[in-house]
Amino acid sequence: MTALCRAQEVKPQGVPAPAPPSPAAEQSANGWQEFSSTEGGFSILMPGTPASTTQEIVSDLGMPLTVRFYQLSTKTSFFMVTYADFPFQSEEAGVVRKLLDGGRDNMLAKDQGIKLISEKEMTLDG
Repeated sequence: MTALCRAQEVKPQGVPAPAPPSPAAEQSANGWQEFSSTEGGFSILMPGTPASTTQEIVSDLGMPLTVRFYQLSTKTSFFMVTYADFPFQSEEAGVVRKLLDGGRDNMLAKDQGIKLISEKEMTLDG
């Protein structure tokens, strides 16, 4: 699975928020809980339970993708995990890089409240 994840410190407009945790719980590691996505095959820690939405998009390579968003707004922050399962596997680094770069560039172009602070390439489970 190839995934693009994003974190943002500015709240976007119109994102529904489940009951937000208190600011004290958000600041304390003890106030965070594990959220698991069976479909996405991942678990993360968040200071509450995120809302889930799905969006259909067309990738930079012209293929349709289902993108899943898990979002949590609090009084002080906005947390989001986004992923899409690509309908093929490619060992060619250029194809994967183009998909990931395109997702990042589209996100930055569409949401003026987001600023890319850093980027790091990593590999999970090979």
